[in-house]
Amino acid sequence: MLESIVGLRVQEIYIYKGILCLSLGECIDSKAKVYRFDLEIQSPFRFTQGDRIIFGSYEGLWVEEEREIEIKAMRVIKADAKDLGDLRVEFEEGVVLEVFIDTRERSENWRLSDNLKDLQEDIVFNQKEEFFAQKAQKYKMIEKFLIRNAY
Repeated sequence: MLESIVGLRVQEIYIYKGILCLSLGECIDSKAKVYRFDLEIQSPFRFTQGDRIIFGSYEGLWVEEEREIEIKAMRVIKADAKDLGDLRVEFEEGVVLEVFIDTRERSENWRLSDNLKDLQEDIVFNQKEEFFAQKAQKYKMIEKFLIRNAY
């Protein structure tokens, strides 16, 4: 599915709760602002252009609320994943997103979703734990009982 994002323009890019999120392609639901593809990254990453780092995951550690990253909407030129899961996405103007898998743990490092298809068709790197949607449901149940949500 990585080849599906080649040629698409990045519509939104932001960090939410420590997860780098990129929305790509055409808008499929204008009310909810849902785009065709979502790439969610939970591993160390960096955006580079030439010999400089534009933005990296370390800066993302200090983001308390949703924050847009100041990178112009660009078209994807190339997307590739290595056997260990490292991801490289090349954009116009020489901008490159590199994702580094830094753990041997079986956890979700990154996910590419086609929002017109079923969740089970998502590409998830190193996902050997419970199916993501089932796990998310458990978190919703747990969240109901946390003190911060009691009000």
